[in-house]
Amino acid sequence: MRPKEDKIDDRFIGRHFQIKFNPDNMEYYLKDLGHGFGTFIKLLDWTEITNNFLLTIGDNYIVFTLGIEEDLLTNEHTSNKEDEEYNNLINIKIFSGNIRHGQLSFNPKQSPIIIGRSPDCDVIIEDSMLSRFHCTVEFKENKNKWFIVDGVYDKEKKGIKSSTNGSWKYAFEDNLITNGMIFKANHNLFICSFS
Repeated sequence: MRPKEDKIDDRFIGRHFQIKFNPDNMEYYLKDLGHGFGTFIKLLDWTEITNNFLLTIGDNYIVFTLGIEEDLLTNEHTSNKEDEEYNNLINIKIFSGNIRHGQLSFNPKQSPIIIGRSPDCDVIIEDSMLSRFHCTVEFKENKNKWFIVDGVYDKEKKGIKSSTNGSWKYAFEDNLITNGMIFKANHNLFICSFS
């Protein structure tokens, strides 16, 4: 039995995440184990959005789902359910604390989608922890998939200008650990490096 530290809350005791080595490809993987407040990986580059992708920015959680959802279907949409426009929809649900905002849906023609606290954003979240232009969601036609990156394209620098506090994806499945990868678990920050 391990001695209990006074400063550690009972809910933080236990295995929070795992790092697993795969001898077949000689690579390491990170996965959250469902204890505490989750394990989140900082977005450092364009990342593919899969169904039920969970992101945290500031004090907000954002869930992305893909395609037309049954509760969005109306009589006019039902006949077009096979249309590519509806199959490639991205749905955004925002949770701020215990407040659930309405769902927003975008099609590829509305890409890119800028999320931040500026009134010029496509998705506006009032949170002082967010940058004015915090992250960008974009449909890549050549891959027929949605991607997300922290920050927004800066025309002057011809590159992505990152947000101040970062965008963090939930490590709910095995995530390849790369050199320089940053992740957080509860209030702890980890930086991965290979020697």
